Amino acid sequence: MRFRLFSSRSEIVFFAIFLLLSGFAFFLGGTTARSTGKIIFDWLMMIIVIIVMYGAIRLPSWWFRLRKRNSLVRELEKIRMAYQHTDKTIPEYPVGFGYKAHWIAIKCSDKQQLADALKLQKQEPCNWTVGIEFAYNLLSENRVWISPPVDGWCFLLGNRDMLDETILNPLSEQFGEVCCFGTHRGVGVAAWMRSVNGQVVRKFSIADGALGVDEGERTGMESSVAYMFVDIDDEDDTSKGRPQWADDEDWVMSIAADWSVNPVELDDEKYKTEKQLGIAGVWISPLPG
Repeated sequence: MRFRLFSSRSEIVFFAIFLLLSGFAFFLGGTTARSTGKIIFDWLMMIIVIIVMYGAIRLPSWWFRLRKRNSLVRELEKIRMAYQHTDKTIPEYPVGFGYKAHWIAIKCSDKQQLADALKLQKQEPCNWTVGIEFAYNLLSENRVWISPPVDGWCFLLGNRDMLDETILNPLSEQFGEVCCFGTHRGVGVAAWMRSVNGQVVRKFSIADGALGVDEGERTGMESSVAYMFVDIDDEDDTSKGRPQWADDEDWVMSIAADWSVNPVELDDEKYKTEKQLGIAGVWISPLPG
């Protein structure tokens, strides 16, 4: 555990100024009545007292951070142990996912071809349950999982920002069509991007009610499920025009269904046609061109 005496730069500056002013005042107040050695000794003792008092004030905060960090470390260790000791080579039917996650859907029926395109390192067979679990639990930003194909689409999951043209365009240039989706209800995040034949044709993101990007022509499904509108030319008119908010997770899933496959519905009986394995591995950016 690495302790930090100060939690911010402003706190360091404030403490330093307080220390200097206190010492200066203390020094001036006793220059005529005490020897130089005594003044220096008293000044050092005052500094020590101030530091001890500051440490006593910060102690509860340090203790809370230590408990929180230790709890997180234990939780991650449980996840790693479960991943290592779970038989991930047992083929499974598709397992649903999507909420509080981000993923890429690639129009591809060959997961190995996709893994080769990504130049995936340390490849290993991995079923749906384990692949989704470690993608959700943030074991490593370079660890990713490629699903078996579902209705002609493979999913790429991992702990990283995938809403990136430099990732989607090379993939769509090779596979024809690639879509990326992200959602997290805790911070009001909703995002989607679509790339066709090497070019992004639609890109949208919003976080905490604030519009991030809105580029390209909206699809019919977007307009029907995801928008309240304000006029582009009139900031005060909230009746029509550009999107004002679109942070509902179900909207993201509806757009995913329109563009590719809705991952939340993968538990449905219609997808239980064949038990398969995906591919887990390490994906190092940038994506090969």
